[in-house]
Amino acid sequence: MGDSGVKRLPVTVISGFLGAGKTTLLKHILQTEQTLRIAVIVNDMGRINIDGRFIKRKGEPANTLIELQNGCICCTLRGDLLRQIAELSAGGGYDYIIIESSGVAEPIGVAEAFALDSEEINDEIVDKNGSGRSLSDIAKLDCMVTVVDGYSFMSDMRTRDKAKERWGDEFNEDGNRHITDLLTDQLEFANIILINKMDMLTDEQRLSVRSQIKALNRAATIVDTNYSKIPVESIVNTGLFNFDEARTATGWLRELKGDPRPPETQVFGISSFVYRRRRPFHPKRLQEVSTKMTENEKIVRSKGFVWLATRNDCYGDWNQSGAVAVLSCGDYWFAELPEDSWGSTDPEFVKNVKAEFSSDPSIGDRRQELVIIGIGLNQKEVEDLLDTSLLTDEELALGPQKWREFADPFEVWDIDNGDEDDDDETNGQLQDDDEEEEESDEEMDHTNMLGHSLSSREGRPVKKPRV
Repeated sequence: MGDSGVKRLPVTVISGFLGAGKTTLLKHILQTEQTLRIAVIVNDMGRINIDGRFIKRKGEPANTLIELQNGCICCTLRGDLLRQIAELSAGGGYDYIIIESSGVAEPIGVAEAFALDSEEINDEIVDKNGSGRSLSDIAKLDCMVTVVDGYSFMSDMRTRDKAKERWGDEFNEDGNRHITDLLTDQLEFANIILINKMDMLTDEQRLSVRSQIKALNRAATIVDTNYSKIPVESIVNTGLFNFDEARTATGWLRELKGDPRPPETQVFGISSFVYRRRRPFHPKRLQEVSTKMTENEKIVRSKGFVWLATRNDCYGDWNQSGAVAVLSCGDYWFAELPEDSWGSTDPEFVKNVKAEFSSDPSIGDRRQELVIIGIGLNQKEVEDLLDTSLLTDEELALGPQKWREFADPFEVWDIDNGDEDDDDETNGQLQDDDEEEEESDEEMDHTNMLGHSLSSREGRPVKKPRV
């Protein structure tokens, strides 16, 4: 019940790529005899909702099916989703809602719709429902489910393709995201992961798929399926979802926090470690090393923040999923800001920040901190590889001013500090905007892609709060 005493409709969100088996799962749910009255909301990015038509034609469900088209519910159609749930709740004719998101939707974007309040939408909820001031008063997220195509999983984690290259140009900004990045997001934010089409794999392949998925999300329940057939009760009324826990459930963040690994990780051969150093990377050598890391199939995931010698004021967000590594703009190091600009005056917060500072005042909180997760990893081998990117003693002695002259293949970082006159000269190498636009995707090294910023979510230790 919400604070107003109104029963809150539980919601399960199903994510997964096109062809993974989401629609087959919905059809199975709707055709299974049950006492629950279920409303299904289907989101297809295309102009015609193929999934919705398929379910109506093939499934012939007695329950209600609602289609949201021409956009994604995690962004452009978020308001439509909230209003639709409000109407379903107001009608009182349903016990449960299942949402099938589009193939490129980020689960966290859908979940945030239940956590973020919109004044305009809340006014409509009040008008139609007569109670509640937010979506959380009338609905609650019960479970996040991700359906994975087990047969194509390995190739999806090794591809460097973008969404628009596989599924067309109708994805707006999401179309520029890499397949591996989207897949990792969908896996890391799930309570339950259904690995479909497992009958098409050998025993060794099945173990490999399970191992990599468990490495990405330790907390999720992983279920092997064929034709998406599972007991309906396993994904409804589970009580599994907790937003704060979901944002910190990813394997890389748990490793960073020092959480104990579950016993099954040993069976799967999963290992992980945190690479920490108090010396900057040489950008050119880091680019070469990152290429080797993406070619190493034993490395499933690496994430964290880096200190580039040419960009001494700011840290970079490092994000590797399978065959794709992206280094994007982070924010200023705390050492570069006055203490009253750290984002909080809470004594515990300030204490924790200062604990990150080196005894050398010229270093401050600058450091390398990368979580590396893989299968059968040789930790020393990976550490030695990353160490080759660090400045040598001779380079280090040159000092920050000379470091700015090092060859730097990465794009200029744009740190939004509210200064319209800023020339964005964060590495001492200004690049002409027109020249950047003329450079094709094919000509750019995959480690030099800065167009996609990591989503702002908790569990991102590299993003410092600012005032």
